Amino acid sequence: MRGKNSSEQAQSRAAGMLLIFLCCGAAAAGADTPIPGNANAEVQWQQLFQKAEQLYNQQKFAEGLSLAQDALRTAERAFSQQDQRRARSYALLGAYLYAGGDLAGAEYRYKQALSIWDLGPENAQVARALSGLAAALGGQGRLAQAERKYAQAVAVWERIGAAGSADAAQALNELASLYEAMGRFEAASPLYQRAVEIWQQTLEPGDPRLAVILNNLAALYTREKRYSEAELLYKRSLAVWKEKTGFDHPDVAALLNNLARVYEMQEKLPAAEGLYRQALEIWLRLLGDGHSHVAAALNNLAALYKKQGRPAEAEPLYRQALAIKEKNFGGEHPELVAVLHNLAALYMSEGDYEQSRQFYQREIGVLEKMGEGGAEKLSAALVCQAECLRRLGRFDEAQLLEQRARNLAAVRR
Repeated sequence: MRGKNSSEQAQSRAAGMLLIFLCCGAAAAGADTPIPGNANAEVQWQQLFQKAEQLYNQQKFAEGLSLAQDALRTAERAFSQQDQRRARSYALLGAYLYAGGDLAGAEYRYKQALSIWDLGPENAQVARALSGLAAALGGQGRLAQAERKYAQAVAVWERIGAAGSADAAQALNELASLYEAMGRFEAASPLYQRAVEIWQQTLEPGDPRLAVILNNLAALYTREKRYSEAELLYKRSLAVWKEKTGFDHPDVAALLNNLARVYEMQEKLPAAEGLYRQALEIWLRLLGDGHSHVAAALNNLAALYKKQGRPAEAEPLYRQALAIKEKNFGGEHPELVAVLHNLAALYMSEGDYEQSRQFYQREIGVLEKMGEGGAEKLSAALVCQAECLRRLGRFDEAQLLEQRARNLAAVRR
């Protein structure tokens, strides 16, 4: 994900980060002891930190990053190694690095913050930093480690008596999203539902956080084929966003895209095509033709064309989507899996088995590097590749892949 530019990363991550990772509030008692003779540094740190935090909340990431770095340098010079202000500076810089796409850097800074906070009593700052670390780990494809950190964050909110807070709901939402990415839909659903319940009680009706969780729960319902329920939730979420931002906003485009998917699954193909086109037009105009959201819209519209028997129109859209994702994420990132699979399936359906084989092989290579997070999709891709090899007359290779797929399925059971 480091291949994305900083403005795109900021747009795609900012909403969740604003809710999870900032650590402004009162510091935990006990460790805020400045080194003698650094009174001026205390004032300087306060000014730098507060300004950096303010800019972060305003999503002015490029402007605020250098201030966050200066705040940390001041804290490291002026305060002892276990000082809470160091921890807060590490966490704030971690948030900036995550928003800018430096996931390894964000991971390092969050771990530094937690190494200090772990020595004191549990508090909200610890929970937020755990969620920040989880997000950085998940973004690097380390899903099992991310799961543990999100679960720890949820547990901290419970132990400090804040299980019903908006922050706790955000942690539940993030953990549920991770479970969904791992294919553990039965674990995701109750977490989403609990987060919705909390936010409905704690947030104003037009708060965008409620729109986000409604979207996430709707996406889960779509996977579970509960299309009528998903449609209602998407429309509720869309109403919140339109009230807040108007129609011309990237988040509105995302909801149009998701609602189009529901219509597509119900075979309401003309309605789906219209919404996919609206989403693509908004993202192109507001985000530019190199944004990963544009790639998603191209992929989805191509899939619809294939379903409608329009393969000649589908292929160039898939190719455009793949080129964008390769530029943004590199050639071996999990973000490429869907479009690689779709291109392979398109060529298979058109009888171009060698092209199909090449794209299935690329998909398999990416999934293998994902570990347990890609196991289910890997098994399916191996079966598809085996069928492709059979059609190419490579029967022995096909049998080996089929056996490997069976072995994977047996392990997962």
